[in-house]
Amino acid sequence: HVVHAHDVGRHQRRRGAPLAREARADVRVVVELFAQEAQRHLAELQGRYKDSHHEVVASQRLVAQLQESIRVAGASKTKAPNNAPQPDNPAYILLDTQLNATNSEIRSLEGKLVELRDKISHYEGLIQRAPDVEKDYQALLRDYANATAKYQDIKAKQREAAVSKNLEQEQKGERFTLIEPPALPLDPVSPNRPAILFLGFVLAAGAGLGFALVKEAMDGSVHGVRELSAVMGAAPLVAIPYIENAQDIQQHRRAWQISMAAGLTAGALFLFYLHFFYKPLDVLYFVIVNKLGLN
Repeated sequence: HVVHAHDVGRHQRRRGAPLAREARADVRVVVELFAQEAQRHLAELQGRYKDSHHEVVASQRLVAQLQESIRVAGASKTKAPNNAPQPDNPAYILLDTQLNATNSEIRSLEGKLVELRDKISHYEGLIQRAPDVEKDYQALLRDYANATAKYQDIKAKQREAAVSKNLEQEQKGERFTLIEPPALPLDPVSPNRPAILFLGFVLAAGAGLGFALVKEAMDGSVHGVRELSAVMGAAPLVAIPYIENAQDIQQHRRAWQISMAAGLTAGALFLFYLHFFYKPLDVLYFVIVNKLGLN
């Protein structure tokens, strides 16, 4: 049989039409899968950043373009003529979508770059004007200090005027003038230092006497012939006096020296107390001299 060339071509086109439809269907499935992945990535970015973040904006544009590609692919299935060239390569469609998304992101970043440059120029201008602002601030501080001083002066005059007005109304005097400011007291009101000093001496003497009496009452030893006679009920036959040796004499001398040192220390402490807690010694000397009439 003789087969014409145009019949072969027509037969091939009839066989190729289902293949093209199948390829377009595969491309649409791939684009839908890519769109789902892009939507999932967009949800992660929205949970991490704000909607104004450049990555979120670029992902939203990519999702919109993929959805537009799916819509166009679905519309071309019914509306596009058979002879209209439609891309059926999945790699081409994905690269074209990514290219469009990248271009959109570049345009967004260029806009942000222009915005950042404007902000940099604005802040540089503020930095250049900072010395002038500081001068104005110092001038305002000086004006504020002057205004505060004037205000205090006016308030003081207002108080004086109010006092004068009250005196005029009550007819207590035509003018109120402070002749002499109040003086600080020379002697404190409390505590009463002479009374405390006297009470200290009385308590010290009473405590010493009481301690000696208690110690003597608690001492059970016998001292002297009289105590021995009182204890035994009869006078002893012979009383041998205590004979001091060199060691006893040395102990008595040491005790006397210690007593003198203690007395001098007590006198020094007493003078120290008088000078710093009661009245200076020079003032106390003149007070005593004036009271005795020796001046």
